[in-house]
Amino acid sequence: MAKKFTNHRNKLVEHFKSFGTIEEARMNPHRNVSQDSWNYLCDWFSSATFQKRSLAGSNNRAKVPYNHCRGSLPFVVHRELKKAQEVQLIYIKTFHDTHTHKVKNSDDEDEVQWISKEAQIRHGSQPPEELAIFNEVTGAKKYKRQRVSSASSSDGVVNEFRDLIEILNEKIKSQEDQILKYQDEIKEMKDENQKMKDDNAAFKEDMLSRLGFAPAMYNNLPIPPQEHN
Repeated sequence: MAKKFTNHRNKLVEHFKSFGTIEEARMNPHRNVSQDSWNYLCDWFSSATFQKRSLAGSNNRAKVPYNHCRGSLPFVVHRELKKAQEVQLIYIKTFHDTHTHKVKNSDDEDEVQWISKEAQIRHGSQPPEELAIFNEVTGAKKYKRQRVSSASSSDGVVNEFRDLIEILNEKIKSQEDQILKYQDEIKEMKDENQKMKDDNAAFKEDMLSRLGFAPAMYNNLPIPPQEHN
């Protein structure tokens, strides 16, 4: 769903940029987009906020040698997840898994495709050791911003995730305890209300018994006439 939204948004931006002026763009809305919605999008695409974000995104993408297909989770998170699952971490295979995806070919079978030619070329290199292959294909030595080569950074990210999960679990437990408390209070109120009803019925029966009336006779008593001044 997120992929479809991103692709659709990019198509809208490309359609907007295909016109020389914003007035011309307004006069040519994208298909399946109403005129009011398109006017709003034109104002947003031409705003300083969007232009600043777009420029920052372009600059960041230019620094990345190739993309991956595992969402916003950093590589260290995938590594720790494999450790948590007691799966032996293989750097080359992990790189392969995060930079390829499966598609149906003409024979209706799964076919593995690389998401970028650059990643495939780098993955095909054959240094002597696996960690050396990992460092080369990820650019860990060349790009100082790579976090995968730092054990302390990895531990920091994992600890942050663990702390966050612990906080969320505590909040969930607190809410569950509060719900149980409310349920107990509601049950007590219902029991007290039922007890009051039972006491009231018993009091009526006792009074009728003292007056010599049976309960059935009490229910059929005529309404006394009202006094008029």
